[in-house]
Amino acid sequence: MKILLIDPFYNNGVVPPNYSLGEIEKYIVDTNVEIEVIDFVHKNKMNMKRREDLLRDILFLIEKSQRKGSRRLNADKNILYWEIGRLIKQDLYSKETTLHRIDTFKYLSRELVERYGKEFEVRHLLQMELFCVYFPELEIVSDLSKKLTWTHFLKLFLIDNKLHRDDYAKACKEEGWSSSVLHGKIMKLII
Repeated sequence: MKILLIDPFYNNGVVPPNYSLGEIEKYIVDTNVEIEVIDFVHKNKMNMKRREDLLRDILFLIEKSQRKGSRRLNADKNILYWEIGRLIKQDLYSKETTLHRIDTFKYLSRELVERYGKEFEVRHLLQMELFCVYFPELEIVSDLSKKLTWTHFLKLFLIDNKLHRDDYAKACKEEGWSSSVLHGKIMKLII
């Protein structure tokens, strides 16, 4: 059996973080297990560096969007949110454990909300990531964004089936459905 001592900052280690070195040594001897120790300081610095790099990239996108002077018209807002979602997905999707992902989302949200307001709360950042997952091609998002608002996309996230979601998105665009009409049709699909 192998026990991995994980970062005590998260209080989920096998060996409680408040154990003294002597208690850890006694635990090892009593249970006759192998222990792998991680360089927590270096690992945490690397995680923080990645978080800061990700924040810098997101800030660049937001500033670039604001410099365009559009003040986030629907299409520009959707593209911005998709690009932020892509950055988050690209950086966090496979590299982070759930715990580190949560911490990264909290860090990003804290920094972004302070600068730009509540539209960058954790739940909104998660929605942006989901946007990129459900609509992975920028060209399609760009085309749909000519007619669909962010609220339309949020409603479309309720549809798990990709084919149905794509059909409803296409119908919204072609038939000019409001987000309320879309929501009603989705509820009929779900029920």
